[in-house]
Amino acid sequence: MKTMLDAKSKKARQVVQAARDLFMRHGRRRISVEEICRKAGVSKVTFYKYFENKSDVLKAVMGEIVREGLARYRAIMDSPAPFREKVLAIIEMKLAQSEEAGMEFIRDLASHPDPEIASHVFGLKERSLHEFMDDLKTLQASGEIRPDLKPEFVSYLYDLILESIKNDRLLNLYPSSKDLTAEWINFLFYGIVGPRSRSGEGP
Repeated sequence: MKTMLDAKSKKARQVVQAARDLFMRHGRRRISVEEICRKAGVSKVTFYKYFENKSDVLKAVMGEIVREGLARYRAIMDSPAPFREKVLAIIEMKLAQSEEAGMEFIRDLASHPDPEIASHVFGLKERSLHEFMDDLKTLQASGEIRPDLKPEFVSYLYDLILESIKNDRLLNLYPSSKDLTAEWINFLFYGIVGPRSRSGEGP
């Protein structure tokens, strides 16, 4: 990426926001640089001043999404609320995030043949997972979650979920990414029985 998206890069931010809106609704492959420029209100010369190509702006979009998600997650985890309330807040946050991404974008990302994009997404995933794993260990030490839970098992499930979005059989079961996300979250936190009380006992 040619530039960091700092306060001096107003045009670059316009490009990233436009690309984010278009990618999320229509997927990456169907969107051209021309369409991004038109929505951003910039010229192609301006686009290429900040970004090498469409993959470059996709990396910026993904980085922005992860940074936003981590900031919201950290705010929830650092709050004084009981852990059960934090879990419910994280679930709501994840569902809200998943509303933004259309299924076409999910399919594009899952089947992306570009090794550079795959490597970038892997790096973002590792950053998020590392922070979550540290929190799990802290919660175990404080007695807020099961002491016998293996964090490595949670890491394995995380990878399994990411791999599952490459499976058309699974994707075709759900009309939206929010529905698929809700299914995974509810299954992981509540199993097949369901919560005893979302407002009371929690997971």
